[in-house]
Amino acid sequence: MLILNDIVFRFEAERAHGRGEQPVLSCRYAAAFECGTLHAVAGRSGAGKTTLLYLLAGFYKAQSGQITLNGMPIQHLPARKRPVSMLFQENNLFAHLTARENIAVGICGKPRADKGLDARITEAMERAGIAALGAELPENLSGGEKKRTALVRSLMRAEMLYNSSGGHICPLLLLDEPFNELDMHAKAQFKSLLVSAPVLKNAVIIYTAHQPEDILDTAERLYVIEAADGEARIAENGTPAELRRNNTSVFSRLCTGGQ
Repeated sequence: MLILNDIVFRFEAERAHGRGEQPVLSCRYAAAFECGTLHAVAGRSGAGKTTLLYLLAGFYKAQSGQITLNGMPIQHLPARKRPVSMLFQENNLFAHLTARENIAVGICGKPRADKGLDARITEAMERAGIAALGAELPENLSGGEKKRTALVRSLMRAEMLYNSSGGHICPLLLLDEPFNELDMHAKAQFKSLLVSAPVLKNAVIIYTAHQPEDILDTAERLYVIEAADGEARIAENGTPAELRRNNTSVFSRLCTGGQ
């Protein structure tokens, strides 16, 4: 389980972000995320969704509070020492490496995997429908193909983290706007790959999303971030369906485009 106990992060004035007259100056998060559950984080643009992922990954350091994973505090650990696999909005594929090499380097740190790992990469690429693209550079891939390549890398890294611990830790798999800029067909392929991933039951999976349909048809639990008076907080959580049915919920207002 992942637990955030009153985590506080304050932006420097010049880095305050958000839309509207009052930018987000600080974030305060308290929540618990179960292993084996697909969690979504929703909120308006600039509300603090990516900030939450960066705090969990170790790219941002909280000023106070505690983050525990598998019962161990991790907020003081640098990013490289946290059991985290992350899919960034930009996919972060190396332009000079092929799709297969990009997957390998994210798992073993080198573009050429050994025979056993290479076979598992082939299997994963086949499940993702990108096996024929292994020798292609990112510039030759469509947006959906890049996303699936990056997702295969993230899923396999999370699986590696779980297996290397002997099954004693539940790693974090963080996906920042994974459905962004995908057409309907590519989005359906991506969602199918995500929800059928074997590592799903052994990891804490959290993804951010803008569109309600990317939450309602995929997530099992939903956490909604709302900013008020310059501070972002997790305003509500529950199943997407129950929050959608509640006409007074923040998520219901997001679904209808209300304020």
